[in-house]
Amino acid sequence: MKISLSLFLIFCLFGLIVNYTLHKEERRATDQSTLEENRKLVSKGGKYIAIMQTDGNFVIYSVNGDKKNPIWASNTMGAGKGPYRLIMQEDGNLVVYDSAKKSLWASNTNGKGKRPYKLRMQDDGNLVLYSSDNAPIWASNTMGKI
Repeated sequence: MKISLSLFLIFCLFGLIVNYTLHKEERRATDQSTLEENRKLVSKGGKYIAIMQTDGNFVIYSVNGDKKNPIWASNTMGAGKGPYRLIMQEDGNLVVYDSAKKSLWASNTNGKGKRPYKLRMQDDGNLVLYSSDNAPIWASNTMGKI
């Protein structure tokens, strides 16, 4: 019985260590995530996409079959020099950078909320940046736009 209890406690402790390590790695990936050129965030239903374009513009589109309609943009087309990236920084700021690491657009949310942060393309068409407590700290205000 003592051996079984000891093994059980060892497995429980090992499980806690593994879970802590995985959680810690997830947090790092979320806090400093990058959306490279031609990469996109897609709403669960697939009706909306947010894409970091090769021209430097970060754009939200409503999608209806093969037809895409822009409903919001960072207005950074042609600014700086590519390749471009959208970066979710550890301080809570969502920023479009060019290849020289020059900031072209920012959500101005640094210091707001608590990490880890999550950027979600929602089914209602709104792109929302959430704090760890699920409080919205920035939104594109594009809900319902087609």
